[in-house]
Amino acid sequence: MDRENERKVLHESFAKCKELFQHDQTRTEFNLCQSMRNLTTDWQAKHFYSFIANPHGYNEKEVEQRINVKEEVAKIEPYESHMKVVEYKNGPETFIHVRNENLYNQDDEKTVSV
Repeated sequence: MDRENERKVLHESFAKCKELFQHDQTRTEFNLCQSMRNLTTDWQAKHFYSFIANPHGYNEKEVEQRINVKEEVAKIEPYESHMKVVEYKNGPETFIHVRNENLYNQDDEKTVSV
């Protein structure tokens, strides 16, 4: 689907959303699902979510600029050999525990050497 057709479907979804909410504001989930029914691309979804967040202040060019910004992923250098790294996964979350082994005795983990 070319961008103009995507844009046409997107703006039809905007109009459908406005129409549904004018008639019944209590059926939010239903109205949103009905409004989004014809959206098929990530580009459309991102614009639709931006519209929903601020319908009166929606600006396609501003949203387009935000979409096109590449987010940089932080690069973490490897730890030194005396640092012990343990990862605990809990669903989508990951907890990372980093421990300096030089601060602990080999015999008793609870005793801190000075």
